[in-house]
Amino acid sequence: QTALNRDDLLRGIASSRRQAPARQDESPVTQAAPPVAESSSFPTLSDPVVGAIADLRSGNDARICRVLGAHSVTPALLAHVIPLLARETVLRDVFRALRPVASSVSGQLVDALLERRLHPVVRRRLPLVLARADTRRAVLGLVECLSDTDADVRLRCGEALRRLRSQAPQLVFPEAELWQALHAEL
Repeated sequence: QTALNRDDLLRGIASSRRQAPARQDESPVTQAAPPVAESSSFPTLSDPVVGAIADLRSGNDARICRVLGAHSVTPALLAHVIPLLARETVLRDVFRALRPVASSVSGQLVDALLERRLHPVVRRRLPLVLARADTRRAVLGLVECLSDTDADVRLRCGEALRRLRSQAPQLVFPEAELWQALHAEL
């Protein structure tokens, strides 16, 4: 079994680019880019963010939980944390990591909730996180999903809005849209 090492692969590509002469008919714009130097600032696994992403995508529960416990979820990590909402084995750790940052990343969370190609379990669990995001963007995203085709997503968004209304009374809720969604369900 052959394991691919990212750094070895990049070195191989750079080496083959150095060996292949540019064709005469190629303009400078279409010629291959110069090889990446070993000392460049190209992120590697020594970059802590890239290392954290590799751990989050590893499929290894211990590595995933180590990252979730040691790092605050940043916008750079969020896209790799959201799909973990589908994994029962790390779910508690994912919720624990997402809830404190829900308000600061509510836009990305709403974007994920609106993405119908995302795993249905993830879309059903995102409203539980958004219920902790006391932002206008969270409210509007949850309201928009009250018309989702998935009944479970609609139900969870309604529950999240109810929680937000009681926990963040300073937020403005679009009453007309809420009533419209309620009538559509009935």
